[in-house]
Amino acid sequence: MRNLTDFGAFIEIEDGIDGLVHVSNLSWTKRIKHPSEVLKKGEKVKAVVLGVEPENRRLSLGIKQLQPDVWDTFFAQHRVGDVVKGKVLRTAQFGAFVEMAEGVEGLCHVSEAVDENGRQVELQRG
Repeated sequence: MRNLTDFGAFIEIEDGIDGLVHVSNLSWTKRIKHPSEVLKKGEKVKAVVLGVEPENRRLSLGIKQLQPDVWDTFFAQHRVGDVVKGKVLRTAQFGAFVEMAEGVEGLCHVSEAVDENGRQVELQRG
């Protein structure tokens, strides 16, 4: 790890060749505001080459791509109409955000928060 900036981390691939891991390519599940939340300058890391621009001498790298995408995994296992269980993470006037698998959140709109008789239910955090 060569340098950390607000928008990403520069990794030295070899002498004179650096690649950029954009902050959006650090984790599938965490909302990372600054690379220093998960990386340290001088740290050795593995990354995947996402893009090469020889004319601009740029390498785009990704760290999250070393792991399976939790969304792809979830969608491979579930279809429309499946019944899933989850944990209410936070609520809003319009509904609740529910974690159905680690890193996979869905919105349950208030109009959909009903019991088996069609009566409105209140979703609470936890």
